[in-house]
Amino acid sequence: MLEKEEVYFRCLERWNADDEKTVYFKQHYDEWFSQLPEEIHEVVLQLLEMFMYYSQERVNQYLFELHPKLEEKIEPETTLYTPLLSEKGIVNSSVDYLCTYRQMHRISKYRVALDIDTYITNSPEKFENVQNIVIVDDYCGSGKSLKTFIEGHNDSLKGKRIYYLVTYFMLEAQQLIDEISEQYEISIEVIYINSGKRAFDDERFSEHGSEVRKAIKRCSKKLKIPTPLGLYKTESLVSFYNDTPNNTIGIFWCDTNIYFSIFPREFENTEGLKRPTLQSLKRQKEERVAQNYTSAMRKAQNE
Repeated sequence: MLEKEEVYFRCLERWNADDEKTVYFKQHYDEWFSQLPEEIHEVVLQLLEMFMYYSQERVNQYLFELHPKLEEKIEPETTLYTPLLSEKGIVNSSVDYLCTYRQMHRISKYRVALDIDTYITNSPEKFENVQNIVIVDDYCGSGKSLKTFIEGHNDSLKGKRIYYLVTYFMLEAQQLIDEISEQYEISIEVIYINSGKRAFDDERFSEHGSEVRKAIKRCSKKLKIPTPLGLYKTESLVSFYNDTPNNTIGIFWCDTNIYFSIFPREFENTEGLKRPTLQSLKRQKEERVAQNYTSAMRKAQNE
């Protein structure tokens, strides 16, 4: 059995960060954990043992380390950098990370296209000479965002090489990326620093992965969490200083009107959400205990 306090201290030591996210973790860890149904306490502690949080300092270090991996593959004068834009038209991690990457490595602004469609329209001759397109982002979970980008530009990208630079790569995404590359006849290479696989495929869950998944789904439903295993069932265990990917297991980032998470994801509209108080959490726990007791008594009477 893992001890809650020991896991807490090991997490902080492993993350080695002192910022807004870790301060929040320190302040609300006990209260957050108390909301979780007891049947998944041990599982959540095991997941926390695998969970990674990346501070801005560490992310910048990874962005610095990514560049030499790229430099050996490209010629600067035939390379264009661009982000994966948000479908909502708002700033996202890809834009943020690309701007930081450009400043860090002194890449000319004329080699960066914040909107590749506009660049292609206004500079068709320059784009024709581009051989390499570099996309910078924090994280690749399923590969779906990259697929959407390529599907929207596949005619323009024919014959070019795409380098997808991320600080964290979910290994299961490679299959989809290979399929995209073959389908659209575009060379795609993912360059990354850290990687992971689906949480419940880890050896620590051994042959009980399917049972544990069911328990997480069951308890997430009680907490009104719509994506128990993360978006596309990615089962990721990662968060960054700027946000938490929605591919991460839901109990870590998804807030509801009866539950608050420990690495909350930023949303535009949270008017309908009210952070549960400690008193309400205690009351909910007492109600669960009473319900469990009643169920046990009825079961005993029927036997």
